[in-house]
This record gives sequence, structure tokens and C-alpha cells, in this order.
Amino acid sequence: MSRFQSYAGACCVAASLAVVQMATAADFGTPVIDIVDASTLKGVKRVAVTSFTVQYVTSQVWDTSYTTGGGPGNRTGNLQFVGQGGGFDITGALDPARMQSTTDKLYQGFLTDLQSAGFDVVSADQLANSTSYKAYVANAPATPRKEEAEAQKSNGAGAITSVFYTPPGVPLVLGDKIDHLSAGTFGSNVGDPTLTFTGRISLYTTNWPYYDKDVQKELGAATLHVRLYVPLAHVQVASGSFWGGGYSRQGIVPGLRLGNRLTRVTVGNNGDYAKLFLGDPYLIPGPIDSTVEEVKHPNMVRAMMGEKIKIYPGTLSTDKYWELMPDAAGQALKAFAGKIKENS
Repeated sequence: MSRFQSYAGACCVAASLAVVQMATAADFGTPVIDIVDASTLKGVKRVAVTSFTVQYVTSQVWDTSYTTGGGPGNRTGNLQFVGQGGGFDITGALDPARMQSTTDKLYQGFLTDLQSAGFDVVSADQLANSTSYKAYVANAPATPRKEEAEAQKSNGAGAITSVFYTPPGVPLVLGDKIDHLSAGTFGSNVGDPTLTFTGRISLYTTNWPYYDKDVQKELGAATLHVRLYVPLAHVQVASGSFWGGGYSRQGIVPGLRLGNRLTRVTVGNNGDYAKLFLGDPYLIPGPIDSTVEEVKHPNMVRAMMGEKIKIYPGTLSTDKYWELMPDAAGQALKAFAGKIKENS
């Protein structure tokens, strides 16, 4: 049985996830894939998947309260608006062995997708025997790796606890050159909101492009870096949110998905990088079934004044999670392989 966390104060919500059987059919649709520096893909014929990770979110809480003294978009002043807070915790519902085996299958499936798209793919054995790749792997952090970004509760993503899994012998690679972290007109970088401060320091300081170039040269191949990010909800606070532009009145949409921006396939070619990433969340209907209800505020005085809060009663099917999440991730990876080929 999954657990529910609630948060009181200026913002609060209730949510519960019970493990039940569900039979909802899923229609994942076509993923929206954006590309930065697509010209880097020109001429790519041979590829090596040098890093691959699935980031499973095991709990996610949020707090989208804010104060404003003016109209929408003005986030200064002293008039408190009641926001929304709460969280989902499915730690007990996700089996570590299942997370590992699913990661391994998605990795092997992506290699097949690349071959089907027409690429000459460096095999896992060829990669493992490469001198430059051995030096590459020697710098990799240990996995599975757990990150508890609890300090990020109000940043638009929610405080996220997640675990990174990689296939055996394939490193976890994150970094400014690898992940799509730039935001704003001038491309300034923002921190990865799913990592702790120490996590960002340890995971984003290795100079992976330095090792990448050696692998590219030795194998005569472009290097591919895959990250699948699987959150439990999408939270948007305002126009400055890492997760999407355009002002939105505090929006919370519970439901399994592949997260936008952080779900990516980055391609290194001759020292340059093309970043392909999900422009929109890739919804996975079925595993989490949640509704929205308005109830009286838990504070008696505020309830007497007519204030209400939103709650998100819901259910989680572990069977549907393991049936549909790998299916959706596989479809997304196949789309990434096609997008790379289309621009190569």
C-alpha cells in the first residue's frame, strides 16, 4: 500500500494512493521532441550509447503557495493566496529488482531501435572492451543512486525523492553539456531541481565531454546519453518555472508521465552536442487514477470564512505501472531514435 503525505498551513491538499487493480487502456500519443543544436547530428551514421539511466520518482510533494500584491504574474507584496500542497509516496510499491530489470530491457530495446532506424550501433561488448570507455566508466558514480531533493518543495517540481538506475557497466552521466538546463533569453543555466545541492556538485562536476571525445575517436562513433525521468505529477507555479513557460495559476496535475526537459537523448559528435528532449510531459494514463475535489479548509476559522482546499484522492496500480511505464518509455525511445535519424 502506498502512503500519503499532507502539508498544512497556507497551502494544503490531501492525496492518497491505494494499490489496486486497474484495467484502463493507455493511448500515449506522439511525444513532443525538441532539439537544441540539431546541426550536430548531420552525418551521424555510427553510434554508441555511452550512458543510460532511468530516474524513478518514489515520492513527490509540492507547495505552490505564493504571495502577491497585484494581478497574476506579480509575485511581490503581502496578500497571501491559498495555494496547494501535498504529496504522493509510492516507495513501497516499487520493487528494486523490477526497476533494475526494466532499466536493462529499455536499454537493450533502445539499441535495437537505433539499429532499426538505420544506424551502425556499437555493441555493449565492443563498448566494454574499449580502452577509452574503461577510463570513462572508472569515473562513474555508483548506482542505484538515491537523491532526496526535499528542499525543492516550492520550485515548480515539488520535493522529489528519486532513484537512478543504470544497466550493468553503463555509467550515470549528468552535466551541463548533457542535460537541457539552459533557461531564459540568454541561455543561463539553472540547477537540476531533482537533485540535492551535494548531488549536483558530485554529479555535475565530472568533465564527461573530455572522456566522450576519446570514445568518439576510438570507436568512430557519435556518443548517446539517455535519461528517462518518471515523475508522479506535473506542478507548474509561474512563468519562471523550470518545467514550462507561460504564466499558469498554480497547476497540479497528478499522474504518471515521462517528465519534460529531463527526459532526453543527448548526442555527442566531434566534440559538439545536440540535445533532444521532451518538450511536453509524455503522459502515461492508467497507473495513477486521481480526481480533484474541493473541501472545507482544515483550519476552522478559515473554513468559516468559506475557504476551501483541493484534494486529490487517487489510486495506484503497481501492475499497470510496470505494464505501461516501460511501454511508454519504449515508445518514447523509439521516437528519439527516429528523430536522430531524421536529422542526421
